[in-house]
Amino acid sequence: ELLALLPEKLQADFRVLIQHDQIPAAHLELIKAADKISAYLKCQSELKAGNREFETAAEQLALKIAESQQPEVIFFMQVFVPSCKLTLDGLMKTY
Repeated sequence: ELLALLPEKLQADFRVLIQHDQIPAAHLELIKAADKISAYLKCQSELKAGNREFETAAEQLALKIAESQQPEVIFFMQVFVPSCKLTLDGLMKTY
């Protein structure tokens, strides 16, 4: 168990961070959504680099993310993701 590797004084503080039964359900949903968004952005990065092997994964992840009704996910996808798809020149023009 990972907790046993920590000094005893730190174990209680870290327990709530790594034991899923201690994490509120709403937080777990956000963590899962963040994982999907991270994977989607990785796919977009690979596609931008010319690696077409990530097309299907990007499409599937985009669909799963689009199904989300979480306001945080919708906000992130609308506000931050478009800038992740820009080229360096595009970023410089935007800011």
